[in-house]
Amino acid sequence: GTPPVLRALDGLAPGFRARLERFVAACAAAGHPVQVIETLRTPERQAWLYAQGRTRAGRIVTHAGDYTVSLHGHGLAADVLPRARGWNTPESIWEIVAQLAEANGLVSG
Repeated sequence: GTPPVLRALDGLAPGFRARLERFVAACAAAGHPVQVIETLRTPERQAWLYAQGRTRAGRIVTHAGDYTVSLHGHGLAADVLPRARGWNTPESIWEIVAQLAEANGLVSG
């Protein structure tokens, strides 16, 4: 089956969590609220994602084959999605969200 997706902020590294929370607040203040859709990854979840586009159908979504290589495995990464349009968000809004991430000490990727 599909390994569970973790969204809780509790297990994140404290400094990263503080930056993430500031970023989420900045997005809301700018009129582009985001939701955190994934935080920590278990070894099983990382392996399942790595298999996508390789040994399982779908497009490749990660290049980290081992969860210890992925920042998600160390509580230093989170995936976010704009609330209004989800994956159909226009590129111009993704650019604003990326700028807000970088302004709050995060790397957008």
